[in-house]
Amino acid sequence: MKEVLSYLLALGGAGIVAYTVSLAMAVNTNYPAARFRIINSLRTQPWQAEMMTKAKPGSFFDGIHAAMKTGGMLGLRDPDMIAQATRPSYDAAAISVGFKWKAILGKLKLGGTAVIGGLVLAIGVSTNPALHIILTVGAIGAAIWIMVTKNDCERYVTLARLEILPDVDRAIAEGRYGKPPAY
Repeated sequence: MKEVLSYLLALGGAGIVAYTVSLAMAVNTNYPAARFRIINSLRTQPWQAEMMTKAKPGSFFDGIHAAMKTGGMLGLRDPDMIAQATRPSYDAAAISVGFKWKAILGKLKLGGTAVIGGLVLAIGVSTNPALHIILTVGAIGAAIWIMVTKNDCERYVTLARLEILPDVDRAIAEGRYGKPPAY
C-alpha cells in the first residue's frame, strides 16, 4: 500500500510541477523582441500597442497598459505632467508581477514537496526508487528554470520602466495616443 502511495505522491507532485512550468511559460516574454514591437507600434499605431499590452497578463505588459490608459485619460500634452501620472500607474500595476510569481512559486513548492515526499517514502519502504529519482531530478531542473525565468521577468519590469515608458509618454505628449475608446 505504501509503495502505491509513494508512486501516487511522486506522480502527483510531478504533475503540479509541470502545471507550474506551464504557468511560468505563459508569463515569460522575450523582452528585446517585445520592446521592439511595442516601441515600433507606439511610433506608428499606438492603439495597436495598447492591444499588444493586453496579451501577456502577469508581465511588464500590465504596467505599460496601465500607463497608457492613465496617460491617455489625462488629455494633456505636457510631457512632465504625463510622466508624473504614468510612472506611478506603471509602478502600481507592475506590483502584480511579483504577486503572480509568488503564486507560481507556491505551486512549485507544493509540487516539489510532493515529489521529494514520494522519494523519501519509496526509500523508506524499500521500493525501487528509480522513477522517483528521475521525477526529483526533473523537478529540481524545473525549479532552477523557474527561478531563472522569475529573475528575468522581474528585471524586465525595471527595464521596461526605463526603456519603454518614456516612449509611451512621448506618444501621448505628441498626440498619437489620446483618450481610450469606451468599450
